[in-house]
Amino acid sequence: MTKLNGKKLAELKTGSQHLAEKYGEKGTPSREEFEAKAKAWYYAELLRDERKLCS
Repeated sequence: MTKLNGKKLAELKTGSQHLAEKYGEKGTPSREEFEAKAKAWYYAELLRDERKLCS
C-alpha cells in the first residue's frame, strides 16, 4: 500500500483556490461570468440527457 506524505498533501490547493487564481475571487465579474457559463453548460447537459431518455 502507498503511504501518503502529509506535507505534500498540505501543500495541495483546493478547487476554490484554483478557480480564484484563474477567474478571480468570488464576486468578481470574471468569476461571475465563469460560474454563469458553467451553470448554463450543466443545465444544457441535463436537458440533453433527459431528451435522450424520452426518445
